[in-house]
Amino acid sequence: MSELETKAQNLVDSFLSLDVVKKYMKVSEEMKTNKRVNNLKKEIVVSKKNLKNIPFEKRGEEVRRIKILEDKYDEDSLVCSYNQLKKEVQDLAEPIRDLFIF
Repeated sequence: MSELETKAQNLVDSFLSLDVVKKYMKVSEEMKTNKRVNNLKKEIVVSKKNLKNIPFEKRGEEVRRIKILEDKYDEDSLVCSYNQLKKEVQDLAEPIRDLFIF
């Protein structure tokens, strides 16, 4: 392994060892496996997809129901934690990313 590869691997290892990155990876995995969150997200997607099949006079009511579901999803504690940690990790990674953008 070249010196550059070794230094790059050390940088990656250091980044992955940060507490916020570890928490993000844990919460990210939980987002993938959490039935409550995934069912809610699936219901939103299916409802939006089926919106065109609903009679015109009932669409407003369905749009309001979808908005309530989206708010419920966005306010879920797991989703909020995931979004906050994701932002923190992205902010930490930005200077590293900028090093490799020409």
